[in-house]
Amino acid sequence: MVQQSQRKEWRRRQRRRKRNLLLFKILVFILVLSGVGYGGKKLYGIYNAEASKDNSVSEIPNIVDPADNTEETKEPGQTDNIDIPEKPDETKKPDSSEKPDSSGNTDKAETDSSKDPNGPESPDSSNSTDETKKPDSSHNSDGKEKPDSSEKPDKPEKPATDKSDETKEPDNQKKDDDTVKADDSYFDDAVFVGDSRTEGFGMYSGLKNATFYSEKGLMVDSIFKDKAVKISGDKVTIMEALKKRSFGKVYIMLGVNELGWPYDSVFIEHYKKVIDAIKESQPQAVIYIQSIINVSKEKDKNPPSYINNKQINSRNKLIKKMAEEENVNYLDVNEVLTDSSGNLFADASTDGVHLNQRYCLVWKDYLLKHTIN
Repeated sequence: MVQQSQRKEWRRRQRRRKRNLLLFKILVFILVLSGVGYGGKKLYGIYNAEASKDNSVSEIPNIVDPADNTEETKEPGQTDNIDIPEKPDETKKPDSSEKPDSSGNTDKAETDSSKDPNGPESPDSSNSTDETKKPDSSHNSDGKEKPDSSEKPDKPEKPATDKSDETKEPDNQKKDDDTVKADDSYFDDAVFVGDSRTEGFGMYSGLKNATFYSEKGLMVDSIFKDKAVKISGDKVTIMEALKKRSFGKVYIMLGVNELGWPYDSVFIEHYKKVIDAIKESQPQAVIYIQSIINVSKEKDKNPPSYINNKQINSRNKLIKKMAEEENVNYLDVNEVLTDSSGNLFADASTDGVHLNQRYCLVWKDYLLKHTIN
């Protein structure tokens, strides 16, 4: 029984091998046929290309032959015709030189020098001088020499156009003319107080000597409670830190995290307390209150969010009025950070709220142009 089963298995294997071999032969045959067909098409295409070339070559002499015949017919009669065009060719040689590209006067001067021995051709030189005097009339500051007169008016024309461009540049930048910009050293004795936006400004503004007392989510009420500043290894509140060190300028930006507060009066009341406390701890400092920076258009359209430009604009009006009442300086930084619609520039932020490095530098530039000595 075992031998019979082994024989059956051996026969099955033999059949499989034969089938596989047959399939392999068929596949090879198909490949050969496809190769022959492809090669035949290739050869047929090459044959057609060569045939077309032969036809084109055979047509070319038919076109050339009449031209050759015409040349042969012209050769005996061209002895007189060739002598005639040779003379105007000699007169055209000075015209074909590189000098006519610069001006026509130089060409005429050369022809005049060649025609000096001839008497009747002398008035041509007078005509050339008249032509050179025309640019002298258009440009008052010219010398007597002809080439100098043509070169001198060209040079002052270029700086004249440059000066017009230079006068246009300050017209486009009226703010630069109206304000005197300070340098980064102005912030050496300054402290910036604020939330995460001020924290980002400290990282990207490049102000190494300025001081930053900031914390994410900082508000006008939590500024008295949250210990956000580390001094001598101990964490203290921002108000406590301001009591331990004196500054020449204090920049404050608060309010974006309080936009969800329902009552404006409560927000302004707490903000006034912040200003009064800073005045007490920094009596000699110049205090700047910065506006709440608007958000981007996409962030403004987000319905669930309480952070929108309508609410920001409303709060900024109250902050400006409060600054006037508290006799501190108000800076509307949105002048350089928003578009004509009042939205934060689309390329100024990835999340529509916090500024990137480029616009932190724009922010800093605005502060440098709005300083008080």
